[in-house]
Amino acid sequence: MKSLVPILLLGVFLVGCSANEESKKEDNNDVTTYATSTTEEGSKKGTPQDASKKTVTIAQEGENKAFNLTMSEVKKEWTKVAKQVEGMDNIQTITNEQVSEEDGKKVYTATINDQLQLKAFITKDKGHIESISLVTAPPTKDEMDRRAELRLASLVLSSIVQPDTTPKEREDILSSQLGFSVEKTDLNTIDRPSTHNKVSYVLKNSNGTLYFELSATDIKEQK
Repeated sequence: MKSLVPILLLGVFLVGCSANEESKKEDNNDVTTYATSTTEEGSKKGTPQDASKKTVTIAQEGENKAFNLTMSEVKKEWTKVAKQVEGMDNIQTITNEQVSEEDGKKVYTATINDQLQLKAFITKDKGHIESISLVTAPPTKDEMDRRAELRLASLVLSSIVQPDTTPKEREDILSSQLGFSVEKTDLNTIDRPSTHNKVSYVLKNSNGTLYFELSATDIKEQK
């Protein structure tokens, strides 16, 4: 497989150009331009411009808070950005979708590729997302392609769930607050939480499984 690291900068540029064209074609209420800059510290270039975005809000639904966002919407937006961004060839589809019960909660699971899965806890009535995670075995420091793919997928997921954030803010959350560097981070020991505009972010290795999670419940409210 062609190495992703050297082409990601090109992907950043392409998504800005492509999204501008798409925004002319789509209804303004259904257009999202994604911040997918995946470059490392000191080499951030080509930040894409944001177009009109779907507004994602948080509301109390039963005992928990949830985003006004369903997994079908996430899949639709993921497919859209996959057509715009260079470097998503191996993470462009969401397949094998299943809904089950886990500890009395409704759980959605799906496959992005053989090594990366998507998991979400959703409300029973409306199917709104309470929390959503990318799930994988932690890539080693030598698995640069997998690390770059995971970082790109994390930025894309962030832009779908919290589209009011800017490209710079998403980079800051992932790099500075969660400490995710393609080249440097030890993903076997990582356990970093953060919060932005009442949305919780966590990058955590739990018993050998790595999770990048966004939750509608603010960290400060979690017990």
